[in-house]
Amino acid sequence: LFRSVLRTGVSILAHYEPELEDSSRAANLRKAERLLAQIPLVIAEYFRATKGQPVVPAKPELGFAANMLTMVKGTPPSVADAKAFDVSLILYAEHEFNASTFTARVVCSTESDLHSSITAAIGALKGRLHGGANEKVMDMLLKTGGPDKAEAWIRSALARKEKVMGFGHRVYKHGDVRAQALKEYTVQAAQRAGTTQWEAAADIIEKVLGAEKNLFPNLDWPAGRLYHALGLEVPLYTPFFVASRVTGWAAHVIEQTEHNRIMRPRGLYTGPEERHVIPIDKR
Repeated sequence: LFRSVLRTGVSILAHYEPELEDSSRAANLRKAERLLAQIPLVIAEYFRATKGQPVVPAKPELGFAANMLTMVKGTPPSVADAKAFDVSLILYAEHEFNASTFTARVVCSTESDLHSSITAAIGALKGRLHGGANEKVMDMLLKTGGPDKAEAWIRSALARKEKVMGFGHRVYKHGDVRAQALKEYTVQAAQRAGTTQWEAAADIIEKVLGAEKNLFPNLDWPAGRLYHALGLEVPLYTPFFVASRVTGWAAHVIEQTEHNRIMRPRGLYTGPEERHVIPIDKR
């Protein structure tokens, strides 16, 4: 539901965008900057409305990450928590031609506008196979029952051929460098929050999957644990991804627009060979 709200929110914002039809580089940069500011407001105000809580206005003295946490939680985060959250957003900001980014580029290649491209990208992110993995990380860890039972749980899950969220990547076959960069912040956040038992369980799962399946963590693995340690509710995790990735999507839209050629892939026909129709009068 939250991803649908964001998709619709960006579409609605297009109606109030004064430069919507201007696809020049300068205008697209301004529109991207406005979306970067507007999307956290959509996230925070919708989330707090569902809780019956009042809106928390942005604080000019706070940075982007600290402001988003403040608007969601109602109180400013510690410097350390804001830094950890900021690092996660930086690591999520751009990541080449994943499904949502490719969607954005296809849409803008038709000479559609930036808001349409971002709306389409969020639509692609709504699917189960792209986005949402960080939301499943803590669900899985909680199911293990803690570090004492983690190894037995993961071995049983592998025997049942269950998909383990937060591991494996189409690009990083030997480990996601982004996950390695975020892990230290996640561990420190868990120490501050008193949730180190889940870090211990996570270490056990990492070792088993590395040894048994040659599978390594992707960015969602430490990010899901970090957001849990920060006291953030699971439905917020993918919206945070959107708040960050809008920068990458917009950059791709700007690049595609400046060197545009419509994206029109070909399909390779693999059906029956050419067949000839016998005229009706000769049947």
